[in-house]
Amino acid sequence: MAQYYMPLGQSESERFRDALKERGYTVKSLAEVIWHKHYGDGATKWLPCPESLRSFLTMGWMSGRDTLPAELVSYFEEELGAPLVELIERRDSSGEIGGDDR
Repeated sequence: MAQYYMPLGQSESERFRDALKERGYTVKSLAEVIWHKHYGDGATKWLPCPESLRSFLTMGWMSGRDTLPAELVSYFEEELGAPLVELIERRDSSGEIGGDDR
C-alpha cells in the first residue's frame, strides 16, 4: 500500500478526473462518498464536512500543492477498485503512458 501520493500536475489531474468519470464519479461525488463512509462520525477535525475533503482534493492535491495522505489513498483505491497509480498514469490515445508534467 502506498504511504502517500505526491501532488498532481495538470495532465495527471485531468487523467484522474477522466478515470473518475469512467467510474461514474465526479470529484465532488467521490469526496461525499469517502467522507460519509470514513469521516461522517465527526472524529476528525481536519475534514469537518464533505466540502472540506473536496476542497483539499481540488485546491490542494490536484493543484500540485499537497500530498495525498496514505489514509485517503487507501480509501480512494478501495472505492474506485484500482490503485491510484493505474488511474493517473493511464495510456493516452497514442499508447503512451501519461507522465509527470510538473
